[in-house]
Amino acid sequence: MGSLLEKLSFVFLHGFLGQPSDWDLIIQNLRTEFPQYNYLAVDYFNSPPLSPKMDFKKWSENFVDFLGAEFGNFPVVLVGYSLGGRLALQALKNFPDKFPFIFLISTNPGFQSTEIDERKHRLQEYQKWSQRFLVDDWKSLIKDWNAQQVFQGSIEEPERVSSNYKRDLLSKAIIKWSVANQEDLRPLMVTHQKKITWIVGDLDKKYIQMTKEIFKVCPDMNYSICPNSSHRVLIDNPTELSRSINRILKKVLKYFQ
Repeated sequence: MGSLLEKLSFVFLHGFLGQPSDWDLIIQNLRTEFPQYNYLAVDYFNSPPLSPKMDFKKWSENFVDFLGAEFGNFPVVLVGYSLGGRLALQALKNFPDKFPFIFLISTNPGFQSTEIDERKHRLQEYQKWSQRFLVDDWKSLIKDWNAQQVFQGSIEEPERVSSNYKRDLLSKAIIKWSVANQEDLRPLMVTHQKKITWIVGDLDKKYIQMTKEIFKVCPDMNYSICPNSSHRVLIDNPTELSRSINRILKKVLKYFQ
């Protein structure tokens, strides 16, 4: 197992409108604690095989090919925030043996079978957003996006400059990778609960309630509530988020020893 530990890689997936640089402080803190490992924040929107032109299944296949080219046939720990967490779950679903552990930060596992109306409503809302990401004035668009209820209690997002994005891909992602087009992945989480660490902000009321519900079916999953942060844990409190990941890694890496 020692050789596996030496070859372990950590791969980070940002959220919608995120950038790989969102992970800089997290990676810096983890590298200080675990300098022997590989770290990579993936710029997946700007990598054609990983772009939102791919559906969930094809994306996961291309993602595993990408990881093989980067790290060979060695285990990868995934750390995903929001959309990145949902993509990480899809990768776990299709390639469970590739990923010994994944960290899900502010990640929605999907609508349940009883939430048919909610799923339809979300898709309708995202169809409107999809069109807006194509044609609206960027500043007013981002202002309205940040005003959504899910982001209540969060500090402002880092400045997002339109030139850093391909707006057609944002428009595609918000539909193709919408939680409304995602299956309910709770059963997957139940099956692999010992592999998963679930992290949410203590001010994120919706996800705190979701945590309580998921704990009932996944009592063996690792949980962490990050203080002084809402849905945007990665932005609100990256230092405390790093500590949570460090603490849990020290615990779970014992499985390799």
